Amino acid sequence: MLLSSARSTQQRNMAAIAFILTLRVDKAAGNVAAGNNKGEHAALCEFIAMAQQEVEAPHLESLDVEAYRRVHLLNLTLSDDDWINKFYTDKTRKTTKVSSAEAGLDDKGGKLHWDNWKWAAERLTAQPEDTKLKETGAMQLSGLAKKMAGVAIKGIAAKAAKLKDSFPEEALPADASKQAATAAAKKLRDAAFGGVDTALSTLTQATTFGGTPANNRDVECKTQGPGKGTHTALAALACVCWQGNTNTVTHGVCNKAMEGQTGWNGNSNKPGTSDLIKLAKSCGPAGKRKVTAPRLRKAITSLRNLITGHDIGNHYLGTFITGGCSGSSDSGVCIEFTILASGTEDPLSKLPWIAKVEAAAAELEKLTQVSPKAQAINIQLAAAETEANQAVKRAAAEAEEIRKGNNNPTVATPALRKTICEAHNKSKTECLGAQCKWGGKKDDDGPCIVDESKVAEQTTQAGAGEKKDGAASTGCAKHGTKAECDADKKVDKQNCAWRKGKDNEPEPEKEMCRNGSFLVTKQLALMVSAFVALLF
Repeated sequence: MLLSSARSTQQRNMAAIAFILTLRVDKAAGNVAAGNNKGEHAALCEFIAMAQQEVEAPHLESLDVEAYRRVHLLNLTLSDDDWINKFYTDKTRKTTKVSSAEAGLDDKGGKLHWDNWKWAAERLTAQPEDTKLKETGAMQLSGLAKKMAGVAIKGIAAKAAKLKDSFPEEALPADASKQAATAAAKKLRDAAFGGVDTALSTLTQATTFGGTPANNRDVECKTQGPGKGTHTALAALACVCWQGNTNTVTHGVCNKAMEGQTGWNGNSNKPGTSDLIKLAKSCGPAGKRKVTAPRLRKAITSLRNLITGHDIGNHYLGTFITGGCSGSSDSGVCIEFTILASGTEDPLSKLPWIAKVEAAAAELEKLTQVSPKAQAINIQLAAAETEANQAVKRAAAEAEEIRKGNNNPTVATPALRKTICEAHNKSKTECLGAQCKWGGKKDDDGPCIVDESKVAEQTTQAGAGEKKDGAASTGCAKHGTKAECDADKKVDKQNCAWRKGKDNEPEPEKEMCRNGSFLVTKQLALMVSAFVALLF
C-alpha cells in the first residue's frame, strides 16, 4: 500500500514537472500557447481576491488611561489646598471649572493635561467616595505623613506624564486596529478596481482603466505613456489574459474560461464593463482568507518574480515573442516595462496600483512595530500606579515612626532624608533650616537636596561612640565580642547587633557590635525637627 502510494505521488510530481517544462518551451517557442500566462493570472488574481477579503490588522493596546489618571488623582489629593482650590468654582469644591484657562493653569501644564486633571478633581470630591482612592488611605493623611507622601507622589506623577506623552500616536485611538484595517482595505480596492469604494459588482471600464482605452492593445499595455493597462490590477490582468484581434491564442492564454473573447482592437473592441467583471470572476471566489501585511508583501514579490527581461531592453509580465504586447499569438500577450532592462529600477514601480498595495502593507506593519512599545508603556503605567499606592502607605508608616520617637526618628533611611529635603524645594530658608543643601538659582526654586558631607560628618561623630583615641566608650561600639554585644538588651528587645555596617556607618565591611538599627545622627535629627515643626 505504501509503495503504491509513493509511486503514485512520484508520477504526479513528474507530470507536474513535465507541464511546467512544456510551458517554458511554449514561451520560448514561436507562438504564445494556451495557458502560457497561467502563473501571471494567478499572481494578479491574488490582488483581486484580497480586494474582496477582510483585512486583519495587528491588535493594539490602548493607553491605560485609568492607571495614569489614578497617579494624578493621588497627586492632587496630596497637594496643598491652594493648588486644589484652583480646580473648583468655590471652596465647597462641588463644581469643577470648565477649562484650564478658567483655572488659570494654561502656563502650568494645563493646556496639555487639563482633561486628566479635571477628571482627578471630579473624582476627589465624588459622592459616593471613589473606592480605589479611599483604599489607598491618601485622603486620611495629614501633616507630616501627607507632606512626605506628596513629595514621593510628585515624582511618580511626573514619570507617568512622560510615559503617557511617549505612547505611540498610532495606538491612541481606541479602535486603532479597526481604523488601520479599514484604511488598508480601501487602498486594496483602489489598487484592484480603481476606487476606494469600488467593488467587483460596481467596477466599470472607466474605474478599471482610469478612463477609456482608445489605443490598440500594444499601446495601452506598456508603462511608457503610461498605457491604461497599468492603472489597476484588473487592467493588468486584461493585458496578460485578453487576446488580440488577430492570430488569437486557442483555448485562452490564461485559462479556458477566457476562451472566445472578442479580440481587443483599438477603440472598437476594448474590454467593456461586463467583460472586466467576467475577467475578475475568472479568478474564482475570494473566500474567507484574511489579508495580512506578510501576505501582501508575498503577493508583490511573487508578481515581481514573474517579470522577465529581453535583449531589446524591455521587461515583460506575461509571454512575449516579438514586436509588442498586441495580444496575438505571434507577438505577445503581456505588459511591457519599457526601457528598463539596462537599469536598476524596480519594474513594479511603473505600475501605480502597486504603490497602493505597498501603502496598505505599510499601514499594517506600522501597528506591528508600535505594538510592543504600547504594551511596554502600559506595563510601566500600571507599575507607576502600584508604586504610588505603596508610597502613600510607606509615608504613613515613616511618619508614624517619627511620632513615636517624639519627632526624632530612629531609622535614618536615605529615602527619608531625601524626602525631608525635597519637601523644601520651594524655600531656600526652610531648606537650610532643615540642614539640607540648596541647589537652586532662585530662593523659591530648588532643588533642596541632602547635604551628604554633613550626614557623613555627623555619622562619624555619633555612629560608633568612640573616643578621640579610638577606644570605644559608649553605645554598642563599646562591646568587643559578639557575646557581649548579644547580651546588651532590655527585657526582650535587642539593643545591639553583631553585623557589618550599612548606609553611612563607619567601616561598613567590618563585623562589629553596632546599634540594632542605624541611629539617626544629629544631622537627621535637626532635619526632622525643622521639618516636623512646620507640620504639627
